[in-house]
Amino acid sequence: NLASALREFIKPKPVFVHVGKCGGSSCHKRLDQINFRYVNIHIRPIPFYSIPNPRRKFYILIRNPMARAVSAFNWRRKLVLIDQVQRSRFPGEYEVLDKYHSLNEFAENLCDDKGLLCSDVVAEFNKIHHLRERISFYFADFDILKYKNNISGVLMQESLADDFHRVFKHPLDNQKEKLNFRPNDDILSDLARRNLTRLLEDDFAVIEQLWRIGAISDQRYENAMSEQLFS
Repeated sequence: NLASALREFIKPKPVFVHVGKCGGSSCHKRLDQINFRYVNIHIRPIPFYSIPNPRRKFYILIRNPMARAVSAFNWRRKLVLIDQVQRSRFPGEYEVLDKYHSLNEFAENLCDDKGLLCSDVVAEFNKIHHLRERISFYFADFDILKYKNNISGVLMQESLADDFHRVFKHPLDNQKEKLNFRPNDDILSDLARRNLTRLLEDDFAVIEQLWRIGAISDQRYENAMSEQLFS
């Protein structure tokens, strides 16, 4: 009704942009404990209707795109191929995960000898949940530079406890994100990293924009932009 719409305009709920495979479950549990009311954006782009209100605050959870890709691939492989509890959830996902035994193998096939992305392999990549919904997917309709004054905090998975405390003024406590499944072959070759960097360039661009508006510190930016995964 009109009254609720007016209240929402005067004091809109903040938006928590939970990019998948970045530690969001821990954040949600803790935000609920401290009675922080918010709109959760997960596995969907930031909706256009939430943007224009100049009073709305955005909190963004992201991660190094390369490390996120490794995490997503390994976790989906466990659920779909090994445990088979989600074997039929997304069409074609099982077949792709059965074809490529590691993200390294997958990534090494992303580009041809000239360094150009292979459309058929990219199409296979996009059949995998969370790899299809990349960081840039969430910001398809969100102009970071235009709405920079609405961004109240950015949390990085690599420094989640410190960032949560800094942004929300509460400790994350002992909440722990469930550990992602990591086989022994989670290291990427130089070729795999180059190919993935090419494919994920829009993700890196999002992080660079957040850094340029001062939402990410220089050190956080360097970590997030690194092609080295587990240094």
